Amino acid sequence: MNFTWIFGVLGFISLACASSAPVSTGSGLKVVVLGDSHLVGPMGRRLDENLRANASIQSVETFAVCGARADAFYSPVQTSCGYFEKLADGTTSDVLKAVSPDMANWSKSKPDWVVINLGTNVALLPDWKVAAKEIRLLLDQVKSLGARCYWILPPSMAKFAKELPSLESFLVAEVSKDCEVFQSSKVTVYPAGIKDGIHYSSKKMTPAGQAWGDSVFAALKQLWAI
Repeated sequence: MNFTWIFGVLGFISLACASSAPVSTGSGLKVVVLGDSHLVGPMGRRLDENLRANASIQSVETFAVCGARADAFYSPVQTSCGYFEKLADGTTSDVLKAVSPDMANWSKSKPDWVVINLGTNVALLPDWKVAAKEIRLLLDQVKSLGARCYWILPPSMAKFAKELPSLESFLVAEVSKDCEVFQSSKVTVYPAGIKDGIHYSSKKMTPAGQAWGDSVFAALKQLWAI
């Protein structure tokens, strides 16, 4: 399997190795993107924009739910802090309050790839074993579609700076058998003095969020050979 970033004894390293399973590449790809508030913000919107602008990609659908963990995409939850949805035909919902889509809704396009940007909200849980079960259930659904998975790890964040290394290790352990993994902290820096401490959505942080989205897209282009 090809990994953008793989965690090992010496940390995250960039590595490409042969895969025994075929990788969906080239023209005509159908892509679904799922995520939390980072996907609602500048990173997710830039990634969605880049994916739609690429002629090799047949369809893109993005579903972003503020506050989401993996369970939000198989057991709908209410969000009141932001929801961004953009379907293949361009139909868009950009609201504060919404209910997250279940698999029947986000999988209608029968995607070749499901790109997932989740994990930040795991840091708020007292027991990460709960998140492990949620992740497994979501990945089982992705596999049931015959789709491949690409997992975008959380970025650098001032609020969770101490937790981030452990959070990255936890997420990679849970998803790397099924997903390609992108280590966002390698391409993001969260400056001191930003009150929020998590998001890249303020006027000052928007360029960094967009650059993060560009970096993810560049990695996907290389992986998909498009």
